[in-house]
Amino acid sequence: MKFINFYLFEYAIEYLLRYKWKNIFIFVLLSMIVAFMASVFFVADAIKYELNLGVDGMADITLQKKVAGMYAPSDENFSDTLLEIHGVEGVESRVWGYYYFEPKNIQLILVGLDSFEQHYNDRFEKLTNKFDIDDTSIIISKSLKQLFADAYYEKSVHFIQPNGKLKNMDIAGVFDGFTPLEAVNTVVMSKKSAREILGLNSNAVTTFFLSVANAKEVSNIASHLRIEYPNFSVLTQEDIRNKYASVLNYKSGIFVVFMGVAFLTFFMIVYDKASGLSSEEKKEIGILKAIGWTIDDVIRAKIYEGTIVALSAYLVGIVTALLYVFVFQAPFIGSIFIEDSFIEKWTSFAFVIDYMVLFLLFLLSVPIYIAATLIPSWRVATQDADEVMR
Repeated sequence: MKFINFYLFEYAIEYLLRYKWKNIFIFVLLSMIVAFMASVFFVADAIKYELNLGVDGMADITLQKKVAGMYAPSDENFSDTLLEIHGVEGVESRVWGYYYFEPKNIQLILVGLDSFEQHYNDRFEKLTNKFDIDDTSIIISKSLKQLFADAYYEKSVHFIQPNGKLKNMDIAGVFDGFTPLEAVNTVVMSKKSAREILGLNSNAVTTFFLSVANAKEVSNIASHLRIEYPNFSVLTQEDIRNKYASVLNYKSGIFVVFMGVAFLTFFMIVYDKASGLSSEEKKEIGILKAIGWTIDDVIRAKIYEGTIVALSAYLVGIVTALLYVFVFQAPFIGSIFIEDSFIEKWTSFAFVIDYMVLFLLFLLSVPIYIAATLIPSWRVATQDADEVMR
């Protein structure tokens, strides 16, 4: 307790109250900047965490056929050819695609699975073991259950096939335990039903997932596949992770640019504060020295003053960002990183915080403002009291 002089601390509070409007402006500006920057990083880190969870559950190598730069279906028998490649331990084929659900103006992700097959993803494995997937039923995520109910599809859903006929599918179950990016808008059904709704041939698949026995051989096998089958898109887990990271870094970079402008504005205010004190503030310091205050007393009082404003603004900004992202689900910033149709049903952002970001925001706000408060006061305090008051 001896390190804090409560009389000087009380003086610092009284000083802030005397110049309250100027200090309130700085407090609000700094709080908003910290809150906005922290919110951007919280959202980006939470999404990156969810994406990495999803990527970790993916197969070692993912193949999709391309025709004229567009993804196209493949023959399911191509799995036998892929199994002959040295080092490939298993191949799983998948039928999936997008379906526009007009009543709610969203894109559904249809995933075709068969109960008797093995799956590279243990979450799909548990799903097919828990529910009996037949040609007349679907399994949906929790978010879609409420959405379908709002559109008066509580027990079954009608899908329009390419030939214009309706295919009625009963809602057989609701799944949970997936990451938000895997679960949102996902409808699981049999491969046969998925082919009928997506307009695919009876033997067509959209994706092949390869499991590699030796993890060190993944890149070599992927390179071989790119050379041997140039009409296929070949992606490893690392490729997918890098694609996701580049998109997140690009979008968060846009916010960093805007926040750079905001911080520049703050630094201009700080520079203006550091360039000198008003005549009234100088006179006040001169009076304090005349009644017996030392230079150390003045400096400590100004440190308290700067700390109260900057640290409280920093803490308020961080708390505001935490509430905005993890309680209110980042309604504006979240829609920048995630499509509107996804963010509406996003259950919650994972509570992931990079403490280096908090430390960086602290360094960019608190010490700088304290220094800006301290430097001009120190200059005045080192002068003679009578000279300052004159």
